[in-house]
Amino acid sequence: MRILSEMPFGELRTTRWFRRLWQATVYEQLDAISLAPESYPLIPEADVIGEPLRQRTVGLGRGGYRAVFRITEDAVQVLTIRRGAQSDLAPNDLR
Repeated sequence: MRILSEMPFGELRTTRWFRRLWQATVYEQLDAISLAPESYPLIPEADVIGEPLRQRTVGLGRGGYRAVFRITEDAVQVLTIRRGAQSDLAPNDLR
């Protein structure tokens, strides 16, 4: 409720406001991955890709996006953020 009461009026301003809110939310969600990256599931395409990539649903609401990432020795590398309705990843999608 509080967010809606702060929402500016006007279509263009609302679009910008929502974009900033979405981006801030996604960045927070991506930052949270580093706390326990192994707790996120492997992507369904991991066998085809040949690498143990993981995913996390990101965004607002039901989360229509998935962040695909790899875990390295000292970092979590986000490779792509895709709409949930997009086709499965292929090996060439990550090069």
